[in-house]
Amino acid sequence: MIFALQMIPHAAEPAHLKVLSTVNVRASETGFSIPDLVVVPKVAARSVKLAFRPEDVLPAVEVVGPGTAAADRTLKTAAYAAAGIPGCWRLDPGQGPAPHVYELNGDSYGEPTVIKAGSQAVLSQPFSVTFGPGDLSDLG
Repeated sequence: MIFALQMIPHAAEPAHLKVLSTVNVRASETGFSIPDLVVVPKVAARSVKLAFRPEDVLPAVEVVGPGTAAADRTLKTAAYAAAGIPGCWRLDPGQGPAPHVYELNGDSYGEPTVIKAGSQAVLSQPFSVTFGPGDLSDLG
């Protein structure tokens, strides 16, 4: 599932950025989070030993899992915003492949843009990528 999701941004990533899966991010002074995917500068990907700093993460991507649904839907999103991570994508296979795209507004994320079936997500940050929920249909 994560590999299929990783292919969408990986196909469009510029040379100076890297899409990585299941890495540690220091989301607060007291703890780590493990997003399913992150986009980070390639220089950070080469130098990080244990955990990425929030300022290295350009979006964090979460796929809601059955055992982590509450944390994936609320706690992690809030932690990423509080850490200053500029964007978060959330996919919830149990609710159909409708990506929720959050953008940082001050110190919190505003209401997400929900990409529904039949439409396309056209994202410009951290790089240009276009995809539709149908591209994620094999994630469920």
